[in-house]
Amino acid sequence: MNASAVVSRDGRKTDGASGVYVELGPEKFAMAGGIYMPDKDKLLNIRDGIARNPKGLMKVLSDKTFVKVWGELQGEKNKILPAEHKSVAAVCPYIFNKQFYFWTELDPEIILTDKLMKTVLTHYLAGKPVGDFLNAQVK
Repeated sequence: MNASAVVSRDGRKTDGASGVYVELGPEKFAMAGGIYMPDKDKLLNIRDGIARNPKGLMKVLSDKTFVKVWGELQGEKNKILPAEHKSVAAVCPYIFNKQFYFWTELDPEIILTDKLMKTVLTHYLAGKPVGDFLNAQVK
């Protein structure tokens, strides 16, 4: 049996805000952040925000700590973009995304050590600038 929690600015009633997800179990320790399934309006807001500041998103995604801890932004992508967003794709291909999340699975043995809290905090802080960028778009 696993236990999981999402912590975000809106608490349990979050409606598309970025937060941190932690899943703990005897055989699994996973963490995630970002926005997994934004509704149509929030997706448009995120894409409009990326279009206004594509370099801003690319900057937080290329941060060496984010890359080391999380790797890269994940999520399903659209094949076709609205015309107003197409020019941004050359600078920031993540504008194609329908989901904007980062995910990692960690050694579940950490759960029983004094490294658990440090690991959670390290991952949270590494993803926070990306989450902050996304949250600024979905106010």
